[in-house]
Amino acid sequence: MSKVTDELSLRYDPKTHTTHDNEKYEVIFPGWGDTSTIEYLDLTKHKFMEYLHGLVTELRKDPYYVSNRTVRGAPYDFRRAPNENHVFVSRLTKLVEETYEVNDNRAVVLLGHSLGALYTLYFLQQKTDAWKRTYVKAYVPLGGPFGGSVRALLAATSGDNFGVFLRDPLVFRDLERSMPSIGLLLPNPRLWSSNEPLIFTPETNYSAHQYDKLFHDIAYSEGEVHIVLDTVYMNLICEATEKLGTRLFVTDWPSAMLIHYVFLLTLSNAVVMLRLGDPIQTNSPLIIIPGDAGSQVYTHEKDKPREKPSLLWFNIRNVFRMSKMTDELSLRYDPKTHTTHDNEKYEVIFPGWGDTSTIEYLDNTEHVFGEYLHVLVTELRKDPYYVSNRTVRGAPYDFRRAPNENHVFVSRLTKLVEETYEVNDNRAVVLLGHSLGALYTLYFLQQKTDAWKRTYVKAYVPLGGPFGGSVRALLAATSGDNFGVFLRDPLVFRDLERSMPSIGLLLPNPRLWSSNEPLIFTPETNYSAHQYDKLFHDIAYSEGEVHIVLDTVYMNLICEATEKVC
Repeated sequence: MSKVTDELSLRYDPKTHTTHDNEKYEVIFPGWGDTSTIEYLDLTKHKFMEYLHGLVTELRKDPYYVSNRTVRGAPYDFRRAPNENHVFVSRLTKLVEETYEVNDNRAVVLLGHSLGALYTLYFLQQKTDAWKRTYVKAYVPLGGPFGGSVRALLAATSGDNFGVFLRDPLVFRDLERSMPSIGLLLPNPRLWSSNEPLIFTPETNYSAHQYDKLFHDIAYSEGEVHIVLDTVYMNLICEATEKLGTRLFVTDWPSAMLIHYVFLLTLSNAVVMLRLGDPIQTNSPLIIIPGDAGSQVYTHEKDKPREKPSLLWFNIRNVFRMSKMTDELSLRYDPKTHTTHDNEKYEVIFPGWGDTSTIEYLDNTEHVFGEYLHVLVTELRKDPYYVSNRTVRGAPYDFRRAPNENHVFVSRLTKLVEETYEVNDNRAVVLLGHSLGALYTLYFLQQKTDAWKRTYVKAYVPLGGPFGGSVRALLAATSGDNFGVFLRDPLVFRDLERSMPSIGLLLPNPRLWSSNEPLIFTPETNYSAHQYDKLFHDIAYSEGEVHIVLDTVYMNLICEATEKVC
């Protein structure tokens, strides 16, 4: 990172309030007008560095869309805010006019993702209404952070590793702090309340109205300058264009275009980055155990036996009807038996046992918005040995429950392993568990004898297994987690998540987290992993401590009889 930081960081001039590159290097953002350099961020076109390739590929399925003619790219210097990126407006003007002319004078759709949505809005503000009426058909912002993003504040204070989780986010911070675009992306004090703290510390909390104090306290002297220069552009509007265009997306799901595309890409890329390597022979059959919320869920109203079960998760419509999802999917806790049960009115179904289809996509449209493990399975199937439902299989399960209460899981997975072993010429099986699935797999292996494991299990491969617990699970239990569906307040998911004992299994484990390390900060008190009883009492989450006592005992499981590949 020292090389990247040195060559890519901008140098700030306090006299001119401008930035410039390291004088020793010329920094180039290639591919203007084409999509190749925004489809993949490296030269190998590998899945690890895929960015907008999925979107462009979907467009090119329509014969009208041809790269560098009817679908084009406008890569730019993302380090700078648009007011300082002087060439952007003139270059995009020429590109729009050229694209208009070579396509029989058809007006152009401008689709901006994330920071690109703000750049596009800034561009449109510089153009006359007459120009926009002639050349611009629609402006489509995807995940445009018009009110700012707390993630940008994280980058400015602690660093953001862009999903490259193998590196500490802190090593990216110096580079990110040099980028005025971070200021453009910060939560906007015109939209965020002064009573809503965004940064919590043991000494004080900070809202979006206290950036000057925050950046002074953390010795980030350029921070306030970037904000003053940049956030004035957050209020730009463009009245002369349509706000959304349906031709770019499936028309019967108009809301689908608003799902956070980068979150889903990051999820699939994180899985691919840890795919099987040399320690395991590629000719071993594979069973994939998915993570939390990584299985399709159907529900069926019991008093309507003639009706077919309906898809509950993932169905974008139900995300906007959270009361329905919470009612049908929440578990009911029985304090007498310390067990949970479903809503008695509904049968809850987790389909696809043995196959990969329902863990490749969490919806039924096989659209990128519902994609989960499809990239991983597709990469495996490039090897002729791997065939779905024979040599590569899936084990979707009730991810709401901790494994000790999911009684059928061990027996079902035992049969699936033995069946897969037998149909593949008695070859031992690789068990690949992602996230919560890694813990489920570990629990499963602990229930089996060493002799059984030596016969049937070639290796256990945990991908992103939260063996020490995850702070994100604590967020779900306290404030809710919206699974990346950023249009919904995380709080609307909280009741459902609090009913799930698996949340307790995923919480930071007090055997690994120090009592001196606070995880929850409030104005009154802070809480560590050793104070869950007090925390849950204070927030009136009476079932929380019960779930933890029942579930986290399984965090210390080990499996000595198989290869372990991490």
